[in-house]
Amino acid sequence: MNLADPEETHFLRVTMDLGVDRLPPGSNEEKATASIPVGRVRDSILSVLTVCKADPLLTSEGKAQLKKSLVDILQKQVPELGAREVYFTEFLVQR
Repeated sequence: MNLADPEETHFLRVTMDLGVDRLPPGSNEEKATASIPVGRVRDSILSVLTVCKADPLLTSEGKAQLKKSLVDILQKQVPELGAREVYFTEFLVQR
């Protein structure tokens, strides 16, 4: 994904896992997983990532702020998901 740096082209490659609220006891995990609005989740995540700039993402504070922004947008745009945490499993900024 291209980042929002106006002076240069920077690229972000990120893979993440989401920590979400637990399912209620006795609920069907397969049915709950099938009902996740994947398109809205991806759109929400992309809306945050596309306005990021490379330099802040290179710091631990920048990554922490990005995680917070992602959780905030998911809680707002996809409240039924119950997003509580973002875990980066791959994070690469190409300059």
